[in-house]
Amino acid sequence: MDKKIFIVSFILLAIFTIGAVGASDVSELTANDLDDNALSLNDGEDLLAGDESGESGKESYFNNDNNYNDENRVNANNLDYGAGDNDASKDKVLSDNVSDYIYATTLSVSVDDTPQSQYPTATVSLNDLSGNPVAEASVSVSVDGDDYMTVITTTDGTCPLSLDNYLSVGSHKVGAEYSGDGTYGPSSASTTFNVLEEYSSYLNTDLFIYTGTGREGGYTSVTGKLTHINQPISNATISLYVDDDFYSNLTTDKQGEIEGMLFNISVGRHELRGEYVGDRGFEPSNATKYFNVLPKDSVSSNIQMTLNASDAQVGTQANAYVLLERQYGGPMEDATISISVDDVFYMNVTTNALGYAFFDLSDDLSVGSHKLSGEYPGNEYTGSSSASITFNILPVDDSSYNFTVTEYANYLDTNTTVLDISSKYYVNGSFNVSVVSPNGTLSTFTQDCSPDGHNNWSMADFGIDGIGSYIISGSLIFKNETLTHFDNQTFHAICIRPIYMESTEANNPLDILVVYNSSDATKVSVNGSGLFEGRKITDGPIVWNLTDLNITELGDYNISVMSYDSKGNLIDRFDYNLTIGPNGDDYKLYAKIDPNSYSTDDVAVALYCPNASWGNDIEVHIYMGNPLEVLTFFPDSVSPTEAASFKKYTLADLRIENSNDYRVEIKDFALNQFPGISFNIKVCYSNMILVSGNGSFEIDFDGASVNATLTDSNGNPISNASVSALVNGVESNCTTDDNGNLIIPFEGNTTVKLTYIDNNGVEIKGTGKYVKESVIKNRTETKIIYQNMTTTTVNSNVDGRIGKYFEVSLQDADGNPIANKTVFIGFNGKVYNRTTNSTGGVSLQINLGYAGKYTFAIAFLGDDDYMGSFEVALITVNKQTPKITASSKAYRPNSKAKSLVATLKSAKGNAISGKKISFTINGKTYSTTTNAKGLATLNVSLSKKGTYSCTAKYAGDGMYKATSTKFSVKIA
Repeated sequence: MDKKIFIVSFILLAIFTIGAVGASDVSELTANDLDDNALSLNDGEDLLAGDESGESGKESYFNNDNNYNDENRVNANNLDYGAGDNDASKDKVLSDNVSDYIYATTLSVSVDDTPQSQYPTATVSLNDLSGNPVAEASVSVSVDGDDYMTVITTTDGTCPLSLDNYLSVGSHKVGAEYSGDGTYGPSSASTTFNVLEEYSSYLNTDLFIYTGTGREGGYTSVTGKLTHINQPISNATISLYVDDDFYSNLTTDKQGEIEGMLFNISVGRHELRGEYVGDRGFEPSNATKYFNVLPKDSVSSNIQMTLNASDAQVGTQANAYVLLERQYGGPMEDATISISVDDVFYMNVTTNALGYAFFDLSDDLSVGSHKLSGEYPGNEYTGSSSASITFNILPVDDSSYNFTVTEYANYLDTNTTVLDISSKYYVNGSFNVSVVSPNGTLSTFTQDCSPDGHNNWSMADFGIDGIGSYIISGSLIFKNETLTHFDNQTFHAICIRPIYMESTEANNPLDILVVYNSSDATKVSVNGSGLFEGRKITDGPIVWNLTDLNITELGDYNISVMSYDSKGNLIDRFDYNLTIGPNGDDYKLYAKIDPNSYSTDDVAVALYCPNASWGNDIEVHIYMGNPLEVLTFFPDSVSPTEAASFKKYTLADLRIENSNDYRVEIKDFALNQFPGISFNIKVCYSNMILVSGNGSFEIDFDGASVNATLTDSNGNPISNASVSALVNGVESNCTTDDNGNLIIPFEGNTTVKLTYIDNNGVEIKGTGKYVKESVIKNRTETKIIYQNMTTTTVNSNVDGRIGKYFEVSLQDADGNPIANKTVFIGFNGKVYNRTTNSTGGVSLQINLGYAGKYTFAIAFLGDDDYMGSFEVALITVNKQTPKITASSKAYRPNSKAKSLVATLKSAKGNAISGKKISFTINGKTYSTTTNAKGLATLNVSLSKKGTYSCTAKYAGDGMYKATSTKFSVKIA
């Protein structure tokens, strides 16, 4: 058997046997899993482990009789268990043939319902009748009546195991049977569980719960509805909880509705929560409502209403709220209040669980003072209430709006913002903008005010596609009224992208740079020095020629064009290279540019000679690649594009169609003394032509030599080809014969790599390996050094990944570290691999979020030099201790808002969100949830003077311990 396979099998067997001490989510695999699941553990975060000193000592059940009830013991030959007697002389029935006693046992098995794609996890537990665990007992497990596997109980009498995940959807039975031994009697157990159908996608659901006010000793009606996109979901179970305690289950009808009653609920305010766990492809959902139960002898309660509205700017919405409270304390939930503005009905609002209803007032109210009124009609349990206040609609403050017009921008950059309007307030109006172009054309544009306070227009939005100065004005319009405006701000559209080598004046036939700009704020530097002003052509561009730039010698020049705004700020820049060649009666002047990217319309060469007659006298030669390939080109077929004395060639004219390195030579045969002009061009087109290799190797070995054949894509031999050969690390060059063959001798085991470069420059590679004899080495034994660990839970979303590191060391038999080897650490279905460092160590950060005891396997599989090794470690994860704080408060009796605030933070001092905090005040408990800052805020209604003792409590969960704090609220 392959030794690596044996080690992997051994690791899995060890994992299955040891199991997870106290960890309910650790799976054990069966013997059938060895091939498919070797070292495959469930997905999870980085390991979270604990610490335990080792296996607890086993007690002798024969010497510790006082640990068991006398009823547990019966004769070994008489399995009538439980036949006990209070008489000590009768509680032990001595067997004629056996001197030991047998203890009766109880066996249990549990399995949770599991989706079809997951492995169901079963837990077997064996105890005596006093509840003491029976360890190291063999228990046979069956699934649907078929033998499945035998497991061994651990020291706590349990053994978790994984069942196959190919079980069909539906109900299945798991049985467990213990045959007993000389000490313990037999027992058996069974249970059923469901394999649940899974869906490729789950449908969202909405649950609604309704309830009203009840009376002491009576009942409160409950109704609700479960839907998916407004479609009812029938035959679904809705679980009801009152103050977090389960009350009952209700089933939806064909309309997706439920109806029930709550009986004998105590006087006070309560929370009703409905939960749907999801099934048949529907997602879970829940809903919460608050309701009150009044004393049976109470009369209609007096109700207090509080109204509040903020002042607002004209065109914006004023924010308002109404609070409805009972005289005896407590908010009025689900109360409908009629709202009026200036004594005209505006809308109905409904209070939430805290008695508040928040709403916005219309944004079309005029400037001035307005009256806001609220009226609650009351019901059979409460009286009516009303209130009114005044609020103001303010005129627009011009400082609240900032209109910014860009001064300069390159007209080619069409996405550049020309006009930006920012505001402090959102007005339900629009911005009207007018733009006057350089030729006097007026254009208008309208945008609705953006809710985020920003409106902007780019050159593309305004349709600006040419240079010049544009006059921009704008105004804010609300209900056909202008609230604020700006007038006659100027935007300059410029262009400093050069147009090369144009002839714009008769006395300057070769202007090497032409810039179109609506202002004179453009300058040019040569080779990084000097700023040269251009010459403005009447109603035209700005131009520079060689004289303007003080270029008097041949050579290469770097030209920088820079444009500035009126404040001297650089707003655009363009750089290019210019080459000036020989000129005069006997030589031609030429200029060459090298932009960053190319198109076939780019000018590559420009020639100027006033006395030249263009024709067959001039010849251009193009050389390409390495080695250079001659592409001869006669330009006489191309007509001059400028004056008769001026000529320029584009890349298309020169027939340069591919990206490559080129050399250009220009010769004048009419002037024998002219040796010609030459220079290099590097062309990079954006669209490259991809070429594929044309060739392949066929490699064979005869025990003494490598026999290789090189052929093209059509199978034809490639002869006289230069091939680079790397044989056992030794490189050499060889050439194929007429049949494309080459022969390379070798000795012993051989690895060969062949490389050939085809005509397109593509590398063709071939590899081969020949093993003449097997080499067997003596391997060194290894051992894994580790210590069990204890840590605390980590909430990575709150504190980050701050967990402790579990340290492992790989050593040889003499304790020497083994570096650069892969060590596998497996836990809960996932395997982590780490490479040992120079000290043989590896580490794994433990960031588990739930408390418990976790086991995991550590394995080194071995290699040609070292044997494999395996260990199982234990990590104990304890709950983290959070911190809850709450400061005492003091309020006046007539204060509108009174609140209790508690802060929940982790042990590291970071805010914990989404946790339920319970506040207890005056003997009543209310709950709320922490926000992103860890704050839990509860609004309360306290009007009676005095000091109230309060408690803020967090009940804890699988990650955090429970914690609480006391504080006080003073009403004075």
